[in-house]
Amino acid sequence: MSDSGYALLRIAEHQNGEFLRLQTSGAYAMEAALEALGFIETELEAEIEDTGWKRGLGLKVSEPVLIQLEGLNVELSTDGTELLLRRVAGSTHEFEELCELIASHYRWE
Repeated sequence: MSDSGYALLRIAEHQNGEFLRLQTSGAYAMEAALEALGFIETELEAEIEDTGWKRGLGLKVSEPVLIQLEGLNVELSTDGTELLLRRVAGSTHEFEELCELIASHYRWE
């Protein structure tokens, strides 16, 4: 991930314009998901559904969190050692730009 010391991420699967599945190396994906949400909210000024994660309650496994960006709605969910970012509505081009931004922000195996 970023320089914060969390586990590295790798792209497990990417379907252009539809979803990006990331895997952590040997660490539970919850920390990676929380950091990704914080990064997206801060850097992209996204509106993110607060399911308790902002208050330190974590995320529910496999329960997606809605992220609203200008012209794009995506869901982020986690299950075990994976994160899934899935386009719900909006521009496939903007989704791919988001995927590229995430890839450039994190360290990769």
